[in-house]
Amino acid sequence: MIGSDVAQAQSSTRDTGATVWADYEMDNGWRQQWIAMHFGNRLDINDAGFLSRNSANYLHWQINRRFTDADRATLPRIGVGAPPPTTTTMVSC
Repeated sequence: MIGSDVAQAQSSTRDTGATVWADYEMDNGWRQQWIAMHFGNRLDINDAGFLSRNSANYLHWQINRRFTDADRATLPRIGVGAPPPTTTTMVSC
């Protein structure tokens, strides 16, 4: 959570912003990740660092599954003599 309160000779502005990041480890190697960001219209934090854009809302959701060595015996083989896949499947919205 962050906020700004800028007072100048003729006017003043005040606003807030926040970022929430959550990782959820589920069973069988499944994992979800949630990211939400909000920066208010009048948020001014450029003195504290770089703000790419104020007046922004951002939501990210990702799900993936990790295959471990224990999973290799249960995965189907692709082709003759080919090892099972070891990649991570990802879906991002």
